[in-house]
Amino acid sequence: GLVFGGLATAAAVFGASRFGAPGAEPAALVGIIPIIGAVICWRLAAAGKAVGAVYAFAGTAILYTSVAVGPGSTIIARANTIPAFVQSLHDDGAHPAQIGTFTIASPNVVFYSSGRVHQIVRDDADAAAAFLASGPDAILLVPAQKLSMIEAKLPGGFGVIGRTRPLFRPHDVVAIGRVPPGDRTAQRKEPLR
Repeated sequence: GLVFGGLATAAAVFGASRFGAPGAEPAALVGIIPIIGAVICWRLAAAGKAVGAVYAFAGTAILYTSVAVGPGSTIIARANTIPAFVQSLHDDGAHPAQIGTFTIASPNVVFYSSGRVHQIVRDDADAAAAFLASGPDAILLVPAQKLSMIEAKLPGGFGVIGRTRPLFRPHDVVAIGRVPPGDRTAQRKEPLR
């Protein structure tokens, strides 16, 4: 059971890293703990030390849980790019930005922007343009596959200012905001992570 648990842990982390949690691979090392624990338990049981095997099993469980919940979960949490991305957009400049979302219903965005988020829940390009025109500090988060829907309606001086891939999402999220005059011809294309 311990060996299976260790292998399942490693496989789950590698699967998650391939399908939406890039950079989480080091957390798969947590799966080694139950495998080593199983070897120790087996050796103790084979030597007739059943009580020692029970203690080794309990110690393995405690160590596995501690490492999985502590360092393992921290490594996986770093793969979630939305918190740092939203905070960097929100805190960029003298005043906090007005964050809006276009067809994105994410409590993470509300939490990490430290305030109210204007949500446009329908595919309404006019509403997106109106939000952006509401002030120079307006930033709209748009799923990359829906960017073409609103590009023609963007107010002058607005464009792509960043992008990131959220955890377990198949598409990037693009940030639309006021582009500094010097950058309007060469908008930032690199992902913000």
